[in-house]
Amino acid sequence: MIFLVLDNISIHKSNKVKENIARYHPGIQLVLLPTRSPEQNLIKVRWFWLHRQAIDNSTFEDESEIGKVVSDWTCSYNKKYRFKAIIISLQEENINLFT
Repeated sequence: MIFLVLDNISIHKSNKVKENIARYHPGIQLVLLPTRSPEQNLIKVRWFWLHRQAIDNSTFEDESEIGKVVSDWTCSYNKKYRFKAIIISLQEENINLFT
């Protein structure tokens, strides 16, 4: 069984999506995050870190400068944490997505 964790946007929980997953991918179980729980959505957690550590209170000349800052932060983050960050983050925050 594969658990696919999704945020609670309406398209993710539509009947059409549920029916197609059940019909064409019976080994996939959709797990919807609770409404209004951005701390459990790892993408939003990473966005918060990026914003606080690289973008917040900064002035940029143009889009390419913002792109460089984001790229540099992402490279640094990936070198430091890689995959273990997700597991450690979930353990430290005591998040249990499957209950």
